[in-house]
Amino acid sequence: MPLRLAIGPRDLAAGVVEMNAGSRRIPRRRNPVPLASLATSIRAFSTRSSARCFERAVALRASKTFVVDSYDEFKAKIESGGFFHMRWCASAACEAKVQGRDQGDDPLRPFDGKVDAGPCVVCGTATDSKRAVFARSY
Repeated sequence: MPLRLAIGPRDLAAGVVEMNAGSRRIPRRRNPVPLASLATSIRAFSTRSSARCFERAVALRASKTFVVDSYDEFKAKIESGGFFHMRWCASAACEAKVQGRDQGDDPLRPFDGKVDAGPCVVCGTATDSKRAVFARSY
């Protein structure tokens, strides 16, 4: 997050610095900060901004993550993008089918998650592993 510091002659005389978010999307308001606590204020601003940015990213990822139980459902949804958790037998043939026809990227095998036995959504072979995550690369 960009940070804007404005220091004018009157600010210096008063011992303050005007500190604002440097983004045009955030309305600017006068925020005088004492020079003595400028470093602490910048650190706090950075921490708050990073936390807000991370929270927005997690929410966006969650809104674009889908559990898919059929290949037809995957094919229909891949056009609008997102992350697709689906059962996969880990065969090269199924991977090639997803990558070739639907432009899916290499599957991700997450470390966490529970085992979810069921048929591979591509070929129907029984699987006894965690769901793989597929997405379209851009």
